[in-house]
Amino acid sequence: MSTYSSYAGHRMAYHLDGTTVYRIDTNNTITQLNSTQIGYLNDESTSSYAVGERAHIVFIFPQLRDLTHYFIGREGTSYNGGAGTFEISSDTTTGLDGSWSTIASPYVLGNNTVPNYRTINALSSSGIKAVRIENGSTYGGSLNFTAIHLFGTLSSGETPNRLDLWHPTLNQRVSASYFDFGDKQQSTVTNISFRVKNQSSTQTANTIVVSMATLTDLSPTAIGNYTLNLNGGSFASTQTISSLAPNATSDVLTLKLNNPSNAALSLWAGTVKALATSWT
Repeated sequence: MSTYSSYAGHRMAYHLDGTTVYRIDTNNTITQLNSTQIGYLNDESTSSYAVGERAHIVFIFPQLRDLTHYFIGREGTSYNGGAGTFEISSDTTTGLDGSWSTIASPYVLGNNTVPNYRTINALSSSGIKAVRIENGSTYGGSLNFTAIHLFGTLSSGETPNRLDLWHPTLNQRVSASYFDFGDKQQSTVTNISFRVKNQSSTQTANTIVVSMATLTDLSPTAIGNYTLNLNGGSFASTQTISSLAPNATSDVLTLKLNNPSNAALSLWAGTVKALATSWT
């Protein structure tokens, strides 16, 4: 049993999935964030992005999403100006145009220290194109966002040509906490098995590379403690599935955590990825 609560929803990998992220200041000047800045917002560390007092962070998704939970961390605490508004749009293209609805005012401001990012807040909004979050700081300067984690799934009918991580025996997507190894001692080995499913009904996914990545790491490094095998083969940092026909599911893969004797005693998060090189 893990010491820390499991996620109640799938966390969006918006740093990988084509989402564009913008800062909009109080003069309505729009600035697109780069990959490093986006990483600061979606990681698990206290690294931060300086959004500025009363400015907004906007996430515009490449397809409609159904939002279920969020976590927002900021430097300082609620007495440093409190939280701002959390808005959603189904039709914006810039973060300023379109129609916007407020679903939290103020939103819940979480503690920015690991493992508090595990404590997420529920909401329910479907068919969302974008999210706009205000930095409510009136501290006389900027209190920077340390994390903005968004949880949910693609809306029905969105991106039918995609890959999903699938249960090894059941005909269903793995749960949000499926790859949570829980509390593991040093000098232990643990395996988690899964499959990859092609959700397209018309296209074949070719040269699918399965790997594990992270935005932050520990010391000593943790990412190297994870390896994969495919259908009982040798373990390696990546595995390649040659192709998956429409609606096909792969052979079983195994993700192994080989926790060394000097493993860091801390909370750590990684991402299992399955990316097709092409679709035909």
